[in-house]
Amino acid sequence: MDYTVEQIQGFCITGIKTRTDNTKAMQVIPKIWEQFFKENTMDKIKDLVPGSGLYAVYTGYESDEHGEYDFIIGTRTYACDGNNDFMSLEISNGSYAVFTAKNNEQVAPAWPKIWQIDLKRAYISDFEWYDPKTGEVKIFVGIK
Repeated sequence: MDYTVEQIQGFCITGIKTRTDNTKAMQVIPKIWEQFFKENTMDKIKDLVPGSGLYAVYTGYESDEHGEYDFIIGTRTYACDGNNDFMSLEISNGSYAVFTAKNNEQVAPAWPKIWQIDLKRAYISDFEWYDPKTGEVKIFVGIK
């Protein structure tokens, strides 16, 4: 898979969280997406950045792609506080390998291909950004 490398300035994401690993991800992650939309979570998040789209964040890594991690679905907010009913976290400043999926159906199949690439991963935070204008999904993988 082709990718570019981008330097990202940190920003805040607020949403809902679960903990999983890649052996359970295909059962756990669809359920949290369903919960996010069923409970109209986006409408309840305060101080959101208008038009920023959806984010799916992988963080709190136990080790690498084989260990547990936190999975958060949310959106950008101006601050990482003031949303007591939700999880807020700061996406780390740093270098990210950026992959593009044409739509959300291409995201899950992209991850095993990404794991095969010899990236020097940071395992701090990785995220998917769902572009509300184009429908594309940018997959940001933190690298050292």
